[in-house]
Amino acid sequence: DEAAAERDLFEGVEWETRWQWPFEGYVPVFRTCRRLGVPLVALNVDDETLKKVSAGGLGKLTEEEKDKYIVDVAAFKAFSLRPGYSKYVNTVVMNSYAFHANMGLLGDTPNPSTFFAARILWDEGMSSMAYKRIKQSGKMMVVLEGADHVKYRMGSVGRLEEKDPSLKVQSILLNPTAADAGGNLQEEGG
Repeated sequence: DEAAAERDLFEGVEWETRWQWPFEGYVPVFRTCRRLGVPLVALNVDDETLKKVSAGGLGKLTEEEKDKYIVDVAAFKAFSLRPGYSKYVNTVVMNSYAFHANMGLLGDTPNPSTFFAARILWDEGMSSMAYKRIKQSGKMMVVLEGADHVKYRMGSVGRLEEKDPSLKVQSILLNPTAADAGGNLQEEGG
Protein backbone atom coordinates (compact mmCIF):
# COMPACT_ATOMS: atom_id res chain seq x y z
CA ASP A 1 0.00 0.00 0.00
CA GLU A 2 1.17 3.51 -0.87
CA ALA A 3 0.94 4.93 2.66
CA ALA A 4 3.01 2.05 4.06
CA ALA A 5 5.66 2.50 1.36
CA GLU A 6 5.90 6.22 2.14
CA ARG A 7 6.12 5.52 5.87
CA ASP A 8 8.90 2.98 5.19
CA LEU A 9 10.77 5.55 3.11
CA PHE A 10 10.33 8.25 5.76
CA GLU A 11 11.64 5.95 8.47
CA GLY A 12 14.29 4.23 6.34
CA VAL A 13 16.07 7.46 5.40
CA GLU A 14 15.61 8.88 8.90
CA TRP A 15 13.89 11.91 7.37
CA GLU A 16 12.87 13.49 10.66
CA THR A 17 16.44 13.67 11.97
CA ARG A 18 18.33 14.15 8.68
CA TRP A 19 16.25 16.64 6.72
CA GLN A 20 14.86 20.04 7.63
CA TRP A 21 12.23 20.30 4.89
CA PRO A 22 8.76 18.74 5.24
CA PHE A 23 8.46 15.21 3.85
CA GLU A 24 4.96 16.01 2.57
CA GLY A 25 6.39 18.46 0.04
CA TYR A 26 8.31 15.63 -1.63
CA VAL A 27 5.57 12.98 -1.56
CA PRO A 28 4.18 13.91 -5.02
CA VAL A 29 7.67 13.41 -6.51
CA PHE A 30 8.08 10.06 -4.74
CA ARG A 31 4.65 8.89 -5.93
CA THR A 32 5.36 9.94 -9.51
CA CYS A 33 8.70 8.12 -9.50
CA ARG A 34 7.10 4.96 -8.09
CA ARG A 35 4.24 5.11 -10.63
CA LEU A 36 6.69 5.54 -13.56
CA GLY A 37 9.25 3.06 -12.24
CA VAL A 38 11.92 5.74 -11.92
CA PRO A 39 14.57 4.76 -9.37
CA LEU A 40 15.35 7.16 -6.54
CA VAL A 41 19.03 7.62 -5.77
CA ALA A 42 20.35 9.38 -2.68
CA LEU A 43 23.06 11.87 -3.66
CA ASN A 44 23.49 13.78 -0.42
CA VAL A 45 26.67 13.68 1.57
CA ASP A 46 26.10 11.81 4.83
CA ASP A 47 24.97 14.08 7.67
CA GLU A 48 27.78 12.87 9.89
CA THR A 49 30.37 13.87 7.28
CA LEU A 50 28.78 17.28 6.68
CA LYS A 51 28.60 17.96 10.41
CA LYS A 52 32.25 17.02 10.82
CA VAL A 53 33.28 19.39 8.00
CA SER A 54 30.95 22.12 9.32
CA ALA A 55 32.73 21.89 12.66
CA GLY A 56 36.32 21.57 11.49
CA GLY A 57 36.71 22.08 7.74
CA LEU A 58 37.70 19.81 4.86
CA GLY A 59 40.82 18.64 6.70
CA LYS A 60 38.55 16.50 8.89
CA LEU A 61 37.62 14.22 5.97
CA THR A 62 38.93 10.67 6.08
CA GLU A 63 40.54 9.15 2.97
CA GLU A 64 37.44 6.98 2.58
CA GLU A 65 35.18 10.07 2.62
CA LYS A 66 37.40 11.87 0.10
CA ASP A 67 37.25 8.86 -2.22
CA LYS A 68 33.49 8.65 -1.87
CA TYR A 69 32.65 12.32 -2.44
CA ILE A 70 35.51 13.81 -4.48
CA VAL A 71 36.08 12.11 -7.84
CA ASP A 72 39.03 14.33 -8.86
CA VAL A 73 40.80 16.29 -6.11
CA ALA A 74 42.66 18.59 -8.54
CA ALA A 75 39.42 19.50 -10.35
CA PHE A 76 37.68 20.01 -6.99
CA LYS A 77 40.32 22.58 -6.04
CA ALA A 78 40.46 24.19 -9.50
CA PHE A 79 36.69 24.73 -9.62
CA SER A 80 37.04 27.69 -7.26
CA LEU A 81 39.19 29.46 -9.87
CA ARG A 82 36.35 29.69 -12.41
CA PRO A 83 35.46 33.24 -13.45
CA GLY A 84 32.67 34.52 -11.23
CA TYR A 85 33.10 31.86 -8.55
CA SER A 86 34.10 34.19 -5.74
CA LYS A 87 31.17 36.46 -6.57
CA TYR A 88 28.89 33.39 -6.47
CA VAL A 89 30.27 32.50 -3.05
CA ASN A 90 29.71 36.04 -1.77
CA THR A 91 26.22 36.46 -3.22
CA VAL A 92 24.77 32.94 -2.95
CA VAL A 93 26.70 30.85 -0.44
CA MET A 94 27.27 33.59 2.13
CA ASN A 95 23.64 34.72 1.87
CA SER A 96 22.69 31.11 2.56
CA TYR A 97 25.08 31.11 5.51
CA ALA A 98 23.43 34.26 6.92
CA PHE A 99 19.96 32.75 6.45
CA HIS A 100 20.89 29.49 8.17
CA ALA A 101 22.73 31.28 10.99
CA ASN A 102 19.80 33.68 11.60
CA MET A 103 17.39 30.73 11.70
CA GLY A 104 19.55 29.07 14.35
CA LEU A 105 20.26 26.10 12.09
CA LEU A 106 24.05 26.32 12.53
CA GLY A 107 24.25 25.97 16.28
CA ASP A 108 25.56 28.43 18.84
CA THR A 109 28.84 29.30 17.11
CA PRO A 110 28.27 29.50 13.35
CA ASN A 111 31.43 29.83 11.27
CA PRO A 112 31.33 31.10 7.66
CA SER A 113 34.56 29.29 6.69
CA THR A 114 33.40 25.87 7.77
CA PHE A 115 29.90 26.54 6.35
CA PHE A 116 31.60 27.23 3.01
CA ALA A 117 33.69 24.05 3.33
CA ALA A 118 30.57 21.98 3.98
CA ARG A 119 28.71 23.64 1.10
CA ILE A 120 31.42 22.95 -1.47
CA LEU A 121 31.74 19.37 -0.23
CA TRP A 122 27.97 19.02 -0.53
CA ASP A 123 28.02 20.31 -4.13
CA GLU A 124 31.03 18.18 -5.01
CA GLY A 125 29.58 15.14 -3.30
CA MET A 126 26.23 15.36 -5.07
CA SER A 127 27.88 15.89 -8.44
CA SER A 128 30.32 13.01 -7.82
CA MET A 129 27.54 10.64 -6.79
CA ALA A 130 25.46 11.64 -9.83
CA TYR A 131 28.48 11.25 -12.13
CA LYS A 132 29.25 7.77 -10.78
CA ARG A 133 25.60 6.72 -11.15
CA ILE A 134 25.36 8.03 -14.73
CA LYS A 135 28.60 6.29 -15.71
CA GLN A 136 27.53 3.05 -14.04
CA SER A 137 24.00 2.96 -15.48
CA GLY A 138 24.58 4.71 -18.80
CA LYS A 139 21.16 6.31 -18.34
CA MET A 140 19.78 9.78 -17.98
CA MET A 141 19.37 11.13 -14.48
CA VAL A 142 17.03 13.78 -13.08
CA VAL A 143 18.31 15.43 -9.92
CA LEU A 144 16.02 17.27 -7.52
CA GLU A 145 18.05 19.65 -5.37
CA GLY A 146 17.89 23.05 -3.76
CA ALA A 147 18.14 26.24 -5.78
CA ASP A 148 21.51 27.35 -4.40
CA HIS A 149 23.09 24.18 -5.78
CA VAL A 150 22.14 25.10 -9.36
CA LYS A 151 22.33 28.88 -9.45
CA TYR A 152 24.70 30.25 -12.08
CA ARG A 153 26.01 26.70 -12.72
CA MET A 154 28.49 27.24 -9.90
CA GLY A 155 27.21 24.57 -7.52
CA SER A 156 26.71 20.88 -8.19
CA VAL A 157 25.49 21.45 -11.77
CA GLY A 158 28.73 23.16 -12.82
CA ARG A 159 30.78 20.58 -10.98
CA LEU A 160 29.00 17.76 -12.84
CA GLU A 161 29.67 19.49 -16.17
CA GLU A 162 33.36 19.77 -15.27
CA LYS A 163 33.60 16.04 -14.60
CA ASP A 164 32.52 15.18 -18.14
CA PRO A 165 31.97 18.02 -20.62
CA SER A 166 30.26 15.55 -23.00
CA LEU A 167 27.33 15.19 -20.57
CA LYS A 168 24.27 17.21 -21.46
CA VAL A 169 23.43 18.87 -18.15
CA GLN A 170 20.29 20.99 -17.92
CA SER A 171 18.92 22.73 -14.88
CA ILE A 172 15.55 24.23 -14.12
CA LEU A 173 15.20 26.75 -11.33
CA LEU A 174 11.61 26.69 -10.09
CA ASN A 175 9.98 29.99 -9.11
CA PRO A 176 13.17 32.07 -9.28
CA THR A 177 13.34 35.62 -8.07
CA ALA A 178 15.06 38.24 -10.22
CA ALA A 179 18.13 37.90 -7.99
CA ASP A 180 18.16 34.12 -8.50
CA ALA A 181 17.89 34.13 -12.26
CA GLY A 182 19.60 37.23 -13.49
CA GLY A 183 22.81 39.09 -13.27
CA ASN A 184 26.33 38.51 -14.35
CA LEU A 185 28.77 36.77 -12.05
CA GLN A 186 31.79 37.80 -14.08
CA GLU A 187 34.09 39.69 -11.82
CA GLU A 188 35.93 42.84 -12.71
CA GLY A 189 38.59 41.99 -15.22
CA GLY A 190 37.23 38.38 -15.52
